[in-house]
Amino acid sequence: MYKVGIYKTMKVPSPNYIVDLRAILEGIKSGQWKEQVSKYRKTKDSSIKDNLPCYTVGGVFGTTKEIKNLVTPSNILSLDIDEFEGSLDTLMGYLAPIESSLYHVSKSCGDKGYCVLVKIKEFRDYDHFKMIYHAVYSDLEEAGLDKVSKFDYLPNLNRLRFVSYDPNCLTFDEKTLQDYTKELVLPIDVEIKEKGELVKRFVIGSDRLSDSDKFEEVLSKFIEYSGDFGSRGTRHDWILGLARWCCRADISESWLSSQLVSNYHNSARPEVWRKEVLRCVRDSYRAYSAERGNFVVTKKFSYDDILSCSNVEQVKEQVYLLIADKLNYVDYLLREKKPTTFVEKEIKFYKKIVDNL
Repeated sequence: MYKVGIYKTMKVPSPNYIVDLRAILEGIKSGQWKEQVSKYRKTKDSSIKDNLPCYTVGGVFGTTKEIKNLVTPSNILSLDIDEFEGSLDTLMGYLAPIESSLYHVSKSCGDKGYCVLVKIKEFRDYDHFKMIYHAVYSDLEEAGLDKVSKFDYLPNLNRLRFVSYDPNCLTFDEKTLQDYTKELVLPIDVEIKEKGELVKRFVIGSDRLSDSDKFEEVLSKFIEYSGDFGSRGTRHDWILGLARWCCRADISESWLSSQLVSNYHNSARPEVWRKEVLRCVRDSYRAYSAERGNFVVTKKFSYDDILSCSNVEQVKEQVYLLIADKLNYVDYLLREKKPTTFVEKEIKFYKKIVDNL
């Protein structure tokens, strides 16, 4: 009834099979993957987890798991409840506000959290899905679940879930399920983190603001964080960075391209600059499409910052940030199916640097 894609490993770009979600849930209960999951729980060897099958609860996706490639929505919403130390009965108490719409609850692959699946009425588009997700989050936050666990504020329509093993899991009768229909429009929370620690937080409008209104707020915050156009680094990198923020704020790619071409131009070489702006926007939106609507800003590598480093630890931090940037770029090249010879050499080079730090 609820079709999802299942992948042999997390590295596979498109689903190997399309199956009914209930078949996966029955496998979790019966122990279809018991041996692999038990071994991972005992050893915490990430290579075991990386080779476990996984599935997209949100539905069936096409050639990649990008939200734009959603083929068939499942009308099932997934919550990842981490770091919950209580029993299943205790968890069910916190889930009481959404109990009538609960489809499934089971232990996660790592055994330190729970997978919670909720039946929603319909999937219109990603914006609509986000409003429902925020409503569910708000209900559980009100019940106090955020005080005793960690669960994502950001919607996870295209997120992969690993298969698991839980003989005590609960799957509820579809005939008695009620659709979760509540919707909630919330502002976009922007978090800036350094070394994993939150250093700044602010809000960008609401999900229903126009592209123009959202852009004004995104631009002012981006300038506050990265400096004005041309004041730090290259203009090329500034456009790339701003485009990434706008992608995360769910601003239309075509609208942004038009805006930047009109307001950030090079009068000496207008046509060359126009093409450069369009390419930067396109590349950012493709590279970070999975982050669309999910606004988390992380510290980035800066040539200015590395020149001012005063000790080895600061240099190491900047090198790690540089490697992260480059690996993101390599991921983009792989997704675009660029020639692999150069990409493979780059990956080996970056990994060697990290291994020797």
